[in-house]
Amino acid sequence: MSEYIEIHHASKVDDAYRAKIAFFDKFTRKMAKVGIRLIVVDKLNSIEMTNLSLLTQYYAAPTFPLAMAPDGQLTFGELIKSLEAIAVCPISEAYGLIAKKIYHLDMYNKPLTAATILTRAYH
Repeated sequence: MSEYIEIHHASKVDDAYRAKIAFFDKFTRKMAKVGIRLIVVDKLNSIEMTNLSLLTQYYAAPTFPLAMAPDGQLTFGELIKSLEAIAVCPISEAYGLIAKKIYHLDMYNKPLTAATILTRAYH
């Protein structure tokens, strides 16, 4: 299922706003099959914003079973290469796997490149 991602500074988000987003998330998941995820941060750096901006474009379900995705650590480039045999769109689906937190990376200190080290989360 796809998700719309909202990023807000912590000073702008209170419990009432969180409740509104949670209610709307349930509604849109049921009615439109699209969720809403709220990301609340106390400070944003330019690298984090660049990475989040890039990843939010690719928040869609993969076209293959997740069990086929590689385990352990690998670079973003290696992930794309490994998806070539199993994914319809290997590059965009690699971004999507990161957006869905199937793979983790250092979002805050390094921009996402082909050499970025990813670690598989076990879902």
